[in-house]
Amino acid sequence: MVSPLGSPSTSLLWVVFLGLSTLATPSRAQLELHVPAGLVRVLATEGGEVVLPAWYTLQGEVASAQPWETPLVIWFLEQKGEDLKQVLAYINGVLSGKPEASLVYTMPSRNVSMRLKDLREKDSGFYRCSVNIQDSSGTNRGHSSKTLELNVLVPPAPPSCHLLGVPRVGANVTLMCQSPRSKPTAQYQWEGPPPSSKIFFAPVADVIRGSLRLTNLSTSMSGVYICTAHNAVGSAQCNVTLEVSTAPGLAVEVKVPAEPLSAPVGHTAELTCSYSTSVGDNFALEWSFVQPGKPISESHPILYFTSGHLYPTGSKAERASLLQNPPTGGVATLKLTKVRASDTGTYLCQVNNPPDFYTNGLGLINLTVLVPPSRPLCSQSGRTSVGGSVALRCTSSEGAPKPVYNWVHLGSSPTPPPGSAVQDEVSGQLILTNLSMSSSGTYRCVATNQMGSASCELTLTVTDSSSGRVAGTLIGVLLGILLLSVAVFCLLRFQKERRKKPKETYGGNDLRVDAVAPGISEQTSLPADASTGLLERSPSASTVTTTKSRLPMLV
Repeated sequence: MVSPLGSPSTSLLWVVFLGLSTLATPSRAQLELHVPAGLVRVLATEGGEVVLPAWYTLQGEVASAQPWETPLVIWFLEQKGEDLKQVLAYINGVLSGKPEASLVYTMPSRNVSMRLKDLREKDSGFYRCSVNIQDSSGTNRGHSSKTLELNVLVPPAPPSCHLLGVPRVGANVTLMCQSPRSKPTAQYQWEGPPPSSKIFFAPVADVIRGSLRLTNLSTSMSGVYICTAHNAVGSAQCNVTLEVSTAPGLAVEVKVPAEPLSAPVGHTAELTCSYSTSVGDNFALEWSFVQPGKPISESHPILYFTSGHLYPTGSKAERASLLQNPPTGGVATLKLTKVRASDTGTYLCQVNNPPDFYTNGLGLINLTVLVPPSRPLCSQSGRTSVGGSVALRCTSSEGAPKPVYNWVHLGSSPTPPPGSAVQDEVSGQLILTNLSMSSSGTYRCVATNQMGSASCELTLTVTDSSSGRVAGTLIGVLLGILLLSVAVFCLLRFQKERRKKPKETYGGNDLRVDAVAPGISEQTSLPADASTGLLERSPSASTVTTTKSRLPMLV
């Protein structure tokens, strides 16, 4: 049974569930998903179908046609710059997904290959198969995923052939051939008219641009020229009839506005082009585009009208059309919807109708897409101290026409001295000189053009360097005084301690004994009190002095 895709929240829930299942314990991680060895990219052709092969196995088990486990299978598409897309899912026995997607084998099966039908180029991308299995009790047995890249190739769409130049005897012409769609890019081969059916090669033929240059024309070169656009998956043809004339025909005249055109971004632009020519079967119209500053030779086709069919091409194909299709009655106006900033440039309206002259068959129109300024970026550089100079800069990355810039000092009442503020409205630079403390504050830059305005702000803080020097000097003096005070305090403390220190006397029971030379006796001299017969103690201390006896004199 196939049911429609679930809601985004449901799909997201299953993505989270399958992601969490990768945290299963190693004992449960028995599942392994396989793709053919060495296969990383699968090529397919638009309009056809393709099978993305994938199957899983369980460790230690032989593949079974009737697996016992319950598989949960989801195929996702990952494309650069886009969100993850669910292509197909098999959950709880229900298959859901895109109508073009299906599983090759009926589920349950261990072969989870996916088939895609009616392929389009937009189906290219990375396809990830994610498989989670459970046993009969609902226990997770493992999770595995593999990725395959799918590249959908596109055969060349039918090209358009047209002639540039006047096919007269002795003149030169260029045959052009372009396919509006091809992947990979088509190459081109020109074949001349029968009976020779000559194949042209470089340098007269350009296999990339699809051009064929014919010089010094003669009537024998008249005939049908066939262009084949080809790539790896297909080919397509167109032809152009070359009629080399010996007499001039009518003149082709193209008229376009002389003044440049402009259109606001997101709106529709109409590029008026009118022409006059004789009615003929070889009428061809081409619109092409040249980026600003590049030569016309580097133009890129936008659309062709030839053989009664319109062929849009290039990056603007989905937004480009003719105001009148088919462009009969002399009106070849181009309509370009939802214009972008990248659409600014020169547009070429070119009409061919051989054998009419090509004299004025080309008209050029300059288009400017009007874009409001983007939010500018404010910055500053320079010395922000009193007396210094700074440069404030303001630039918008987008804006057409180019915005002008205006700086405003918010909340500033005094007018700055003449010459102290110089503003360049084109570059967005404001130079402030001879700064003062009043220069500090918030500055706003406003970028403006005819489509709107945008602004940015920055804060400028001016510092007074002279007050800093005074403060530094004052701090130095205070530190010096502090150090001097500490030194004086220490000196006074030292003097006070010296005065408190006792003299070199010996009090109590301390005795000072001097060493005596061998053989020399010592005797103690004790002053006696004759009246008492007791030792007399000094009034100040109980001191006993010991003196050395003199050496006896030899007689």
